[in-house]
Amino acid sequence: NEDKMWKLSTRTIVERKMEELALSCAFEHLPNLPLALEKLIASLVESSDAVSLKKRLSQELECNACEWLRDAIVDYLKLFESGHLPVLDLLEADMLRRVWVFFWIQCEKPSNASAVNQKSERMIAGERKIMGKCIDLLFTHQRMEYDCSECGVSDNQTKEFYDGSLKIVKVLRDMMYSLYESASRNIRELTLVGFKQKFTMVLCDAPAGYVTRIVRANSLQLSEEPDDVSNMLLPILKATYQGRLLMGHTNMLVRKAPKRVELNLSDSDIILSCYNVGSGKKKRRRDCEI
Repeated sequence: NEDKMWKLSTRTIVERKMEELALSCAFEHLPNLPLALEKLIASLVESSDAVSLKKRLSQELECNACEWLRDAIVDYLKLFESGHLPVLDLLEADMLRRVWVFFWIQCEKPSNASAVNQKSERMIAGERKIMGKCIDLLFTHQRMEYDCSECGVSDNQTKEFYDGSLKIVKVLRDMMYSLYESASRNIRELTLVGFKQKFTMVLCDAPAGYVTRIVRANSLQLSEEPDDVSNMLLPILKATYQGRLLMGHTNMLVRKAPKRVELNLSDSDIILSCYNVGSGKKKRRRDCEI
């Protein structure tokens, strides 16, 4: 209500100016969706049941983002027909490959960034093997990691606390440090994305440049009725695509970062001499020698 807002003598509304400043910030808000995708979501929200929703999605769309949204909703509705929804006794693997199918995923893969801080006792070919934390969903591009997710099917508070509150946070921190080594000048502009149980988006960035910040969004629930898809699934798909835009922007900053060769003198190796220098001892003569 603009009547309750602070107005200056120049008729400037302070709250509006603050809103413009907040929207101009790089990562204090989620990125905007493509215009075509925004219009499609707005039209799908008006659907009152699954039948009307299917009619709106009966034709293929030219926009890649819109086509991804269409395929995700159609595949999700098919889960009700096949009996996989609502979620009753699904295994975690079924949850990943069937319900969370709208992700671009690499399932059950150890994080290379996490392997830097993890040491294993395994020995392979005489060397100490370093293993990273195994993540349910891992998003990589050009050997760099930008997202990790943990899925859960039951209300196990111990697993939810460990995987969602500790494991993901540690892996995102390791990923941020790995990106820092590739693009140290852009560390304040990098943002990593994670998703945990009950579909909670987790953002990881370093606005100060020297400490990692973790921001959690509110939890969203998957729809358990076909008629609730337009109301409950669309916000999840919207957040998923916004996370993809963040990962794409971070990947662009890492690829465009200038590369140069720097000597790290503090990490230099000292080669020890293989012989004694200046030894005044004479070789002892054996008794049999003349």
